[in-house]
Amino acid sequence: MERINNLEDIMANIATMDKYLENKLDSEFDYALEKIKKGNCFIVVQSGKDFYKFYPSRFIGYKNNSMNRHEDNPDKDGRKTNIYIREALGQKEAFDPLLESKYLDYCSYLGITPTKREKLTRKYWTL
Repeated sequence: MERINNLEDIMANIATMDKYLENKLDSEFDYALEKIKKGNCFIVVQSGKDFYKFYPSRFIGYKNNSMNRHEDNPDKDGRKTNIYIREALGQKEAFDPLLESKYLDYCSYLGITPTKREKLTRKYWTL
C-alpha cells in the first residue's frame, strides 16, 4: 500500500475511522474499536472542550486506507507508519501522561478495555 505523505492524507484516514465509529455498522465499528484497543501510537484530535479522539498510527499511515485494504495488506507495519507520520507532521510521537489519561477515558467512552502494555508506553502526536 502507498504511504501517507501529508496532513491531507492523514485527515482522509481520520474521516474513514470516524465514519466507522459513527455509523456503527457491526464489522466496521468492531474493527475500529479493535484498532483503538490494540494501538500503541496514536494521532490525537481534540473534539470539544475536554474530549479527545485517538487514531491508531498503523491504520492512519497508509494512504486512502479502509478496513478491507488494511486487512489485505500483508506488509502493514506500525514501525513504518510511525516514520511516515513523523515525516508528514514534522514531529516525533511522545508519551504524554495527560494524553494517556484521555486515551483511557476515550476507551471507557467507547466501552473497550485497552490492551495492557507491560514494556511499551503508548505515544501520541497531537493535531
